[in-house]
Amino acid sequence: MWLVIFLARQGDPPPLFCLAEEVLSRALEMDRISNSLQPMSYCRSMSLPTHIPYADDVFICCVGSKKNIRCLLIVFQDYSDASGQFVNFEKSKLFTGAMTVSRRNMLAHLLGFSVGTLPFQYLGCPIFQGKPKCIHFQPIVDRIKVKLATWKGVLLSIISRVQLVKSIVHGMLVYFFHIYRWPVRLLQMLDRWIKNFVWSGDIYTRKICTVS
Repeated sequence: MWLVIFLARQGDPPPLFCLAEEVLSRALEMDRISNSLQPMSYCRSMSLPTHIPYADDVFICCVGSKKNIRCLLIVFQDYSDASGQFVNFEKSKLFTGAMTVSRRNMLAHLLGFSVGTLPFQYLGCPIFQGKPKCIHFQPIVDRIKVKLATWKGVLLSIISRVQLVKSIVHGMLVYFFHIYRWPVRLLQMLDRWIKNFVWSGDIYTRKICTVS
């Protein structure tokens, strides 16, 4: 079960907000240590992090049980009483994996959240269930393709094209490579586009490079 929580209060100075959010983060961690909040299990007895705070939202991962829901509601209420920040139930969403519709709706009703569908985007990264597939990364590939196709590569030198690829395209890919192992077919397609852009200035034009 995944929860994306949005805190409703806006306009707080960033340092004060970070201090307040740290209290919420530690409360969730203390509940995990005391086994009040059961995290999601991963392969080979590994556990996912219970929460990831960012800006004015929090991404929470836990087992979809009534016990965890009650624990989270207590944490949210205590945090709201202490900080004056409240959960925005209109923006907050509940995402589940292998779970029946009736159970999912029951958990959403207890929390007061709306139900989201997989896959979804969080911090620009796709969140999905199962092995990575080409369809999960297609929007990212399309964005890279648009960038390469709209740049006026024929008007630039090879050094300028290489610098564009290194500073922008490689930066986008490294961010996602730290999270997922991409399908080989997509990597081969990107590699072909980048080679064509560097050598010819156009992603669709292949240039034979001769060596004296």
